[in-house]
Amino acid sequence: LSRHKSISHSDLAREFSGLHTSDSAYLPAAGALSARARPEHGNLQGLYQAAAHSDYVRGYLESYGRKSHHGSLSTGHLSPSQATLPPPPPSQHCSLSLQSSKAVQGLTGLRNLGNTCFMNSILQCLSNTKELRDYCLQNQYLRDLNNNSRMRTALMSEFAKLIQLLWTSSPNESVSPSEFKTQIQRYAPRFVGYNQQDAQEFLRFLLDGLHSEVNRVLVRPRASTDTLDHLPDDEKSRQMWRRYQEREDSRISDLFVGQLKSSLTCSECGYCSTAFDPFWDLSLPIPKKGYGEVTLMDCLRLFTKEDVLDGDEKPTCCRCKARTRCTKKFSIQKFPKILVLRI
Repeated sequence: LSRHKSISHSDLAREFSGLHTSDSAYLPAAGALSARARPEHGNLQGLYQAAAHSDYVRGYLESYGRKSHHGSLSTGHLSPSQATLPPPPPSQHCSLSLQSSKAVQGLTGLRNLGNTCFMNSILQCLSNTKELRDYCLQNQYLRDLNNNSRMRTALMSEFAKLIQLLWTSSPNESVSPSEFKTQIQRYAPRFVGYNQQDAQEFLRFLLDGLHSEVNRVLVRPRASTDTLDHLPDDEKSRQMWRRYQEREDSRISDLFVGQLKSSLTCSECGYCSTAFDPFWDLSLPIPKKGYGEVTLMDCLRLFTKEDVLDGDEKPTCCRCKARTRCTKKFSIQKFPKILVLRI
């Protein structure tokens, strides 16, 4: 078993069907075991005992035995009474049955519709995002549906239906996302067809579409043009966030939207202008290192590192009224509950 490294339950059952408890090559007498072999012998017996209490293995062996022409091992060969160790207590029985275990919920697969693995990978990630999953499974989204949206809530409804299928279907089955794909390509025609696409771009369009259909703001107010430059940064940040939420407020944005601070400092007069913008994801640069591994923190440090804008990149200082050499710096003012990073 250790040689084959089998992780498939059916392959594991097949391995058991090819082994005999009386075979001295696998189960020698206890006295003949060397000190090195005893742990391996115990592990093998433990596997036999686990299989003896598995409905999955027992059922497989029964069907396997009927198909075999050599009278191969029956389920009786795996009974606990033939093991030299006492059977484990019921609380320690290892069950290989996928149907009866609640721990395997959410493992249902998605069928590829051509080269749609980019879509399926994003859907599986979102399906295992607890807050979003519960929002769909508990039908909380129904109270937030915004019929003023362009798609008339069709995208959110199909997405929730797909999430519910993934969490209520058998792990031995696969689910077709064809109905969902019909709606996402209606919302974003660039995803029409079955060609490979960029996964991060798909995620961005999907979250934007879901947000628009459960936006709690039914009528957006006119965007304010009042300047906030006279305020301290913390107050300016709060005011900009309030303005954003007056127009964009949904369970989706609650989870995925943060606030980014960008600072621009003039090297001539020292004036620092700041801007606070919402973000759904961050694209991080990858630093070049001469040694060792590049970590996520390395990427975040490079993203937030001061950058000098000179030459053709010189911005216009609002105080000097001229193009000057400046330093630019990003920092995360408000983290979202779920941070999406693109590397």
